[in-house]
Amino acid sequence: MKSLFFDAISNWNSAYTASQLHFVGVNKNGKLALIAVRIYMNNSNDPQVVPHYRAGMVEAGCWQILLSDMSVHQVVGKLLSNDGLIIQGIGCLNIAK
Repeated sequence: MKSLFFDAISNWNSAYTASQLHFVGVNKNGKLALIAVRIYMNNSNDPQVVPHYRAGMVEAGCWQILLSDMSVHQVVGKLLSNDGLIIQGIGCLNIAK
């Protein structure tokens, strides 16, 4: 399903020059199990990146995806993997299973 989506939008890849990952999750055993995720693909960087918030076991934040380092497709793959996506200053995120 993931590949079908990225294949469908592949003709527009050059238009997406900036992307952000917005998330809410619960910290479980040192990993952030995401319960809500949004990837916003845009044509310009948003300088208003929301800081990372923590209240007990619940965490939320926004991370600017550096497309020179990792594609959105790779970010989604890492979020779905057992190893998760490691973000400096935030930790390990993955989709809650």
